[in-house]
Amino acid sequence: MYAYIKGKITETGESTVTIEAGGIGYEAIVSACTAKKLSVGSDAVLYTYLSVREDGISLFGFSSVAEKSLFMRLIGVSGIGPKGAVAILGGMSTDELCACIASGNASALSCIKGVGKKTAERIVMELKDKVSAEGTATESETKPLEGVAAEAVEVLVALGYKRDAAEKAVNAAYKDGMNVNQTVHKAIGGK
Repeated sequence: MYAYIKGKITETGESTVTIEAGGIGYEAIVSACTAKKLSVGSDAVLYTYLSVREDGISLFGFSSVAEKSLFMRLIGVSGIGPKGAVAILGGMSTDELCACIASGNASALSCIKGVGKKTAERIVMELKDKVSAEGTATESETKPLEGVAAEAVEVLVALGYKRDAAEKAVNAAYKDGMNVNQTVHKAIGGK
């Protein structure tokens, strides 16, 4: 829903920042790495992800597109939610995290607070082919979805699809000019 927010940082905390844009203060949950880069009074751009769940709505903010992209990959791993993914991103830099995943170094990942051995192994298993050691996407990654396509993915995820499967279905179905309902209908097998 929100791709990014550009404004002035008005408050910072250990895991949240408030960014004012257009007279509105948006509180975003951020990784420890992002929080360290931001200071009160500075101008900033936060790349965002809006999480809508039964128990509430949360806005997550990232200092770079690469960090947001890795976050999106992490929440696609079974058993990792948005707050867990942010905690993982706070454990080491994006480049270090990608290098660990690409090299299959689950033991380094399990050193991050809150990440056990099995979770680290699952991250490596599910993401090893999707990231490179340099922190960039591999050739198999498609362009990040935006606008109607991104909303259609969220609808499919809410319907129970895994994020990767939803992204693939929307990539195959979406054509310019389609609305969310048309995209979702075609993605689930409609004509």
